[in-house]
Amino acid sequence: MIAAVARFPLTVIHRSPGRAGLLACSFLFSLALYDLWSTHKIHRVTLWGGGALLLVQQLRIPLGKTSAWHAFAAWVQSLAR
Repeated sequence: MIAAVARFPLTVIHRSPGRAGLLACSFLFSLALYDLWSTHKIHRVTLWGGGALLLVQQLRIPLGKTSAWHAFAAWVQSLAR
């Protein structure tokens, strides 16, 4: 979601992964606010999905730099040839 948000044609966000990450989190926050407004509780899918989204956003850079990930990516690319 950060990649899509970073491509918004706004000079404040364009090509700024940190700011794009904050905007992506604001969508999640808006969803939680809607859940609270409509049902007076946060839906469990919002909690689980939001938690998974935040976890992936935090782990993607450190995990992407490991040799294990590079080996996995090379293996997947070899399957496409």
